[in-house]
Amino acid sequence: MHLGVYIIYGKDLGREPTDIPFEIYNMCRDGLQDGTYREGTLTRLFGKQFPEIGFTYSEVRWLPDTTLDLIGPLMVDNYDVGWSHKKKVDQIKIAIANKSPCH
Repeated sequence: MHLGVYIIYGKDLGREPTDIPFEIYNMCRDGLQDGTYREGTLTRLFGKQFPEIGFTYSEVRWLPDTTLDLIGPLMVDNYDVGWSHKKKVDQIKIAIANKSPCH
C-alpha cells in the first residue's frame, strides 16, 4: 500500500512494520494493522534501554499499571506513578505519537 511517500507491506510478506507520521496513521487506522513495539524499537526511538516488552499502540490502555510504571518514565518526562491509569496511557500514547516520523 502507498500512503504518500510511504510504502507499507502486508505482514504476510514478513517485512518489518513501517513507521509513518501519526497523522497518516490516524486517518487510515481502520485499514492498517498496528505493528508491535518491542524493546529494540523503543530503545532506538527513546534513546534509553527498555526491558523486554511487546505491545501495539492500541494495546497500551490494556497494559497493567506495573508495566506502565516501568516503561512510562523511559518515555515521558516527569512521569508520575501517582497519575490515574488513563493519564498514564494518554501520556505514553502522546510520547509514541511525538516520535513518529514527520511528513
